[in-house]
Amino acid sequence: CWVQMGGLCTGVMAAYSVHLQATLANAILPCDELPFTREADVVADGLVLEAGHFIVPSGPGLGIKVDMEVVERYRVA
Repeated sequence: CWVQMGGLCTGVMAAYSVHLQATLANAILPCDELPFTREADVVADGLVLEAGHFIVPSGPGLGIKVDMEVVERYRVA
């Protein structure tokens, strides 16, 4: 099965997508998270690719760290 959740999204949604897809045994077709399209992602270290597959982040929550400097740069109001 093919699960497309990310694509043109922030790294936060991509991390969620990677976690979800890791739990689905039938999700064997690749999806495109398109990390190269993000000019300034809010995820500090980004997602790790290994042998063509994303590594599921292992920290608390989604396993990512939000870069608050990027959030502040693009915050409105």
